[in-house]
Amino acid sequence: VKPFTPEDGFEALENVNSSVDYDGAIPEGSLLDLGAGAKGYACDRLLEAALSDEKADEIIFSTGSSSLMWSREGRDFTAAVVDPINGGTALEFPCGSSFISTAGGYERYFEDNGRKYTHIMDIRTGYPAETDIASATVILPCESGSGLVSDLLSTLIYIGGTENAEKESIHMMGLLSALPGAVAQ
Repeated sequence: VKPFTPEDGFEALENVNSSVDYDGAIPEGSLLDLGAGAKGYACDRLLEAALSDEKADEIIFSTGSSSLMWSREGRDFTAAVVDPINGGTALEFPCGSSFISTAGGYERYFEDNGRKYTHIMDIRTGYPAETDIASATVILPCESGSGLVSDLLSTLIYIGGTENAEKESIHMMGLLSALPGAVAQ
């Protein structure tokens, strides 16, 4: 396994009317998994539809790891994050209209010879992520954020673990500070 690079044919992918097409450079039977951002993207499209429909007043939508809570009137919601170690609730908090995404390897994984392999792939290695954190949650307000960004950031934070979070905290805080009201837990 090695990381996928442009030399492997990545340039053959192109976005055609919101679908992915390729010119045959990717081997027959290969799959392109957009799971790391697809749920956040779905939240973005749902909010876009609600904002264009004057009859829509409120949305509470969750895919399990990505959620959208939105109210045209500015109603507050209570959100919760699952405890990835013990089950139950790790964190409960009030929030306004928000995108909330959590990434972690605690639900979808398998073990082989005492080693745990998660469903989240490390883009740097091409292998399942090896991290020292159980999960990462990113909360972005609907006014300044995006479900796709929330989804991707939680995945990147999870993959990077605490070591990279500490090294990259200045960069991450700069990114989050560009999104008013953003929070990473």
